[in-house]
Amino acid sequence: MEKVSTYEIAVELLLSDMTNDDGNLQEIDFQVIQPKNFFQCDRFKKVNSEDVDVYLEEQANINTKKKTEGDFKLFIAFLQSEGEQRFREFIPPCDLNQHVSHFILSVRKKGGDEFEPLSLRGMISSIDCYLCKISYSVSIINDIKFDKSRSVLKTMLNDIKS
Repeated sequence: MEKVSTYEIAVELLLSDMTNDDGNLQEIDFQVIQPKNFFQCDRFKKVNSEDVDVYLEEQANINTKKKTEGDFKLFIAFLQSEGEQRFREFIPPCDLNQHVSHFILSVRKKGGDEFEPLSLRGMISSIDCYLCKISYSVSIINDIKFDKSRSVLKTMLNDIKS
């Protein structure tokens, strides 16, 4: 026995309803009915760019926010200790690269112990994230202008492995 799909049965029933007594198809006037404002239905909420930003801000992990802010405050304290007076977003990348390199080598825990290289990498990621948030022109992690900073960090990571 041949297997017949539900679709084929529905088409067969529809065609049988559409034929007249002599077997010819009747002319049927089909009218497609769409609800009013079909493309402006209640299925889509109006959303703008600000809504997206608010959503992302609300969903960000609170601990991640605290770490990012804490790491950046530590970096700002370092910049001040170095006598840097410019606003962070106005420091040219070549100068900021120098500061980040010095920061990596000089930052210590409150007790004076050195940070683990992976902790330093997390700090640099936090600083990069914050700079990205304030629309800084380049990325510490990805831009070639920060090659020196990444080399210092990479060397520290390699020292730990050996």
